[in-house]
Amino acid sequence: MNGCCCSRALWIAVAMAAVVCTYVLSIGPANWFCVNVSAPDWCISAIWWLYTPILAASEKFESIGGAVDWYLGFWVTPPPEYSPRYYN
Repeated sequence: MNGCCCSRALWIAVAMAAVVCTYVLSIGPANWFCVNVSAPDWCISAIWWLYTPILAASEKFESIGGAVDWYLGFWVTPPPEYSPRYYN
């Protein structure tokens, strides 16, 4: 019985970690979608509202901002006038 409980707890922890990782990594495809698809403004607003925690953390902490800029660079090439910390 004890092994079953530990196994269940392990799988719950793995599932929660997978959800968090998927959320964080999905900001790249969401950014690509916003740039490359002519979606209505409400759709773009809803997408960026979903990622507000990541965007707020990237503005508050320079290391997180650099990592987010670096990761988003894989999905979308920034315009020439955009010069974040990571592309200098």
